[in-house]
Amino acid sequence: MITDNYTETFTDTMLSPGQTYEYEVFAVSRSGIVSTNALKATFNDNTFPPAAWPAGSRLEAKEWKKDSVNLTWTPAENAKEYRVYQDGNLLGTELGNRNTYFVDQLTPGTTYTFKVEAGNETGKWTTSGPQLTITKDNGDQEPPNISSVQPTDNAVVYTPNPVISAVVSDRGVGARSGIAVYLDEECLDGIKEDVEKGTVKVLTYGLSNGKHTLRIRADDLVGNKAETITSFTVAFEPDGPVWPEGSTLSVSKVTSSSLTLNWAPAQGATGYRIYQDGSVVDSVYGEVYSYTVTGLQPQAWYMFSVEAFDGVGRISQKSLTKKAWTEIPIELWPPDSRLEAQEWGKDSAILSWTPAKNVKYYQLYKNGIPIDTLFSHETKREVNGLVPGTAYTFKVEARDIGAWTSGGPELTMTKGDGDLEPPVISDVRPADQAVVYTPDPVISAVITDSGVGVYATMVTVDGQSLPYTRYNTETRTMTASAHGLSIGRHTLEIVSWDKVNNRAESITSFIVAPAPSGPVWPEGSTLTASNVTSSSLTLSWTLAQGATGYRIYRDGSVAGSVYGSVYSYDVGRLQPDTTYTFTVEAVDAAGNVSLNNPVTTVKTKAAQGTTQAFRLRAWPGFLNAGFATRVGPPGYDSLYDLNNDGVIDGTDVQFVADKIAG
Repeated sequence: MITDNYTETFTDTMLSPGQTYEYEVFAVSRSGIVSTNALKATFNDNTFPPAAWPAGSRLEAKEWKKDSVNLTWTPAENAKEYRVYQDGNLLGTELGNRNTYFVDQLTPGTTYTFKVEAGNETGKWTTSGPQLTITKDNGDQEPPNISSVQPTDNAVVYTPNPVISAVVSDRGVGARSGIAVYLDEECLDGIKEDVEKGTVKVLTYGLSNGKHTLRIRADDLVGNKAETITSFTVAFEPDGPVWPEGSTLSVSKVTSSSLTLNWAPAQGATGYRIYQDGSVVDSVYGEVYSYTVTGLQPQAWYMFSVEAFDGVGRISQKSLTKKAWTEIPIELWPPDSRLEAQEWGKDSAILSWTPAKNVKYYQLYKNGIPIDTLFSHETKREVNGLVPGTAYTFKVEARDIGAWTSGGPELTMTKGDGDLEPPVISDVRPADQAVVYTPDPVISAVITDSGVGVYATMVTVDGQSLPYTRYNTETRTMTASAHGLSIGRHTLEIVSWDKVNNRAESITSFIVAPAPSGPVWPEGSTLTASNVTSSSLTLSWTLAQGATGYRIYRDGSVAGSVYGSVYSYDVGRLQPDTTYTFTVEAVDAAGNVSLNNPVTTVKTKAAQGTTQAFRLRAWPGFLNAGFATRVGPPGYDSLYDLNNDGVIDGTDVQFVADKIAG
């Protein structure tokens, strides 16, 4: 059972491939009331399509080392996992969202055959994945090449904040596995690398005047190393603008493509120069202490610095720096996104909205103030404390791990009175003041709601709650069973709530009495008629307690009797298109009869065929046979069902007539 009020997910880890599973989810209140309806779902492994390799799928070997290689392959469709084989033996596995695998401990001059297969969510694996046969050679043994180092060896720079850069290239597998820059044997962070241009760049700040040692080291992907050591001299004139103690560069209004830099005024400054990754972006003048940087890439690191300068071109000895990360762009809301209010209560409403894509959270606002944060699967929220006649503006925004959207759907509404009508409880059984002859009566009632619908129902007898209350949404009927009630009067209370907490209550009483001397019909017993024709029908009834037989009455007269476990009776010799009243009476072995016997009224169908009047000559007079039903083919010889019992037998007459002359 899920007991967390906020938990709306359940993970089943005991499934088997090829099986079908059916799930039902019932809601349980704090008082133990179980909902009568349930959410249902069916799952089988056919839900997940099989993994499949696209046409032309390839397995390739890249980034060769002396004793290793990196395998890459075309991604398979619907892949949950990959298996990598070496010479027919399983080498290892990889997740379905990755398509590379590192293989080591290879011997130069040896031939190897590699193959990869894909499996789907249910563990079904392909058998025709891409294959590759290779012979391992000695690999790349050439180190990277480091050139164009700036500042150049023995150069003199006139700023305490020089930008260090170099070009790093490699004729083999590439040089991007490791690059380090050391200044005076201190490793610098914030290295920016342009893979296409093969350049690396790093910023320095507040260097002292004098000679500094620069060391750049590069490793390629197979472990070959290169290193260059140079030096340069800083010769800086310190009479420029000065930043106050504790000055910092801060970042605000970060999006996926822009951000704003903010700083405090520097003493003696007439302007500020903004750098992005060591390159000048722009300059501002006068009393301007912020700058918005645009054109950034989403989900990327940038290094920013601000340098103060005065009217004669002198710069601050220190620059303010800040490393910043841009956000992941969030897909905009669909064009037809809506925020709607449903199921109004006295002081509440339920808001629902169109789901946004690729988000993790929603933020709900009321009159511009955030009131709740919800997970991505939650697109509905009940808002309470609303005042009738008051206007409210609601808005919902979405986010992933980045910034919130700003164009989410919005709704302005005025709170009305909402659904104030409680449910209606009717047709309570046992009825008020009724007498029942069983200690285990079935409690039932019809509960309807003209507003938002019935939400929960509680039934108590003498203050004790009955378990397993059921509510049929189609018939609007609630049922519950009481057990072991004592002889005497009992108080029955039924309470029902709708979805906005309107409450209805019904309080009645009934009496449990000892069973009478004769058989007893259960409450609600009925007598029904079926198979109705023009001359016959079948009666059926429910079992009476203590009965050994039943007596059937037609229009007050005994029509027949049955004994034992027989609960139906066929009635014949009825007139067509005629109404009859039937009653069934239960009888026990001592001859005692039941009270309050079930009754039904039935009308037979009209006669089938042709009903004709005719006469039979009976010398010396005439015998009028009245109406009868003609049966059989047309002609002079006809059969007539004189007593209309649907059967031609000895009680009927075969009428033979000759054609009248002329």
